[in-house]
Amino acid sequence: MLFENVWLCAFIQIVFFATLQAQAPGDGSSFCQNALFTKPPYPNNIVPLMDSYDYSDLRTTWNTRDVDGDMRTWTQAGDKSCRQVFGSCYNLAPGQNNWLFTQHINTTVNGVALSQVVVRVNFSLNGCPTGGSCQQSFLLQMYQTQNIDPSGSTNTSNYAAFANNRVTVGSNPSGTVVDTQDITVPLGAIGGMYLAAQDTGTCVSIAHLTVFYYVCPQQVVNFISYPMVVSNGNGGITQLACVSGASMVGVQAPLATCGSQGVWGAPTGTCSCNPGYTNVDQTCQTCPPGTYKSAQGSSVCLPCPSNSNNSVNGSSQCPCLQGYYRPAGSGADSGCIATRP
Repeated sequence: MLFENVWLCAFIQIVFFATLQAQAPGDGSSFCQNALFTKPPYPNNIVPLMDSYDYSDLRTTWNTRDVDGDMRTWTQAGDKSCRQVFGSCYNLAPGQNNWLFTQHINTTVNGVALSQVVVRVNFSLNGCPTGGSCQQSFLLQMYQTQNIDPSGSTNTSNYAAFANNRVTVGSNPSGTVVDTQDITVPLGAIGGMYLAAQDTGTCVSIAHLTVFYYVCPQQVVNFISYPMVVSNGNGGITQLACVSGASMVGVQAPLATCGSQGVWGAPTGTCSCNPGYTNVDQTCQTCPPGTYKSAQGSSVCLPCPSNSNNSVNGSSQCPCLQGYYRPAGSGADSGCIATRP
C-alpha cells in the first residue's frame, strides 16, 4: 500500500547545517562517491558532515519504528543507487506515529561541541483527498548524545522537540506541494546527536539528507586577510590581519563579524601596502630592484630617480650613486646631483 501511495508524494530533502566543524561519518560507500549522477557542489560557506547520496543502501544505516503498532511505517523506495527515497504515506489512516532515525551525527570539532544545526528541508507532501482534511506537516526530533547508542537511538522517549521543528505546508492543498524550508536547531554542549523524522499522518517522502555547517570562508579583500571561521549564529567579531607587506591605516585594527549563514560583514579598519610594496591582485608585492615606493598606500613602484639606484627588493628609496647626493630637505622622489669637486 505504501508504494502505491508514496509516489503521490514527490520527495523530501532534509539538509542539516552545523556551526562548528566536525568530521563526516566514515561509513559511506566508495561507489556512491563515484556514482553516475553528479552530486551538486557545495558553496564555499558550507562544509558537509553527512550526505545520504554517499550511501548505497540507507536501510543498513537508518532505522524505522512503527510506534502506533499498526504495521505501517517508513519504507524505502527509489532507485537504491545512492538516491534512495524513504516514504510514509498513511494520511487516511488515523492515529499514525511513524519514526525514521538517522545514524549518529558527530557534532564535536576539535573538542568543542557544536552550538547549532540548521535543517534545510526540500520536500513534497501530497495534498488531502477532495473534500477531506489531513495532516500537512511532519516533525523533526533530536536525541543528543556524544556516544553511538544503537538501542537508545530508536527509543522515542530519548528524543526532544525544539523550536520551529514542525515542517509545514499550507492548509489542505489539493495536490503535491514542493517547498524548501530552513530550520535552525540549537544544540547543547554534548557533542553528538541523532535526528528523527516523525510522521503523524501525512504523505511524505525523504529523498536526500545532508548534514553540514556554515563557515565564513577564508578570503583576501582590500589587503585584509580573513580566516575561515565557523559561524555560530550570533555574529561574533573576528580580528582580521593585513596581508603580508601591508599595514593598518590609522590605529583601528581590522575587525569583522561572521554572519549566521557564513557571510562576512563589512570590516572596520583598513589596510594598505607598505612602502616598498605595491598592489598585485589584492596582495602586496615587493618593488623589484631599480624601483622604489616611498609611502604607504596604493601607488605603484617607480623607477629610481636620476643618479640613484638600488639592488634589493622592497626598497622605499633609491640611494644616490657614488659622487651624487640629495640636497637637504629633498624627498625620496628627488633625483641626486653631482657632488662639487
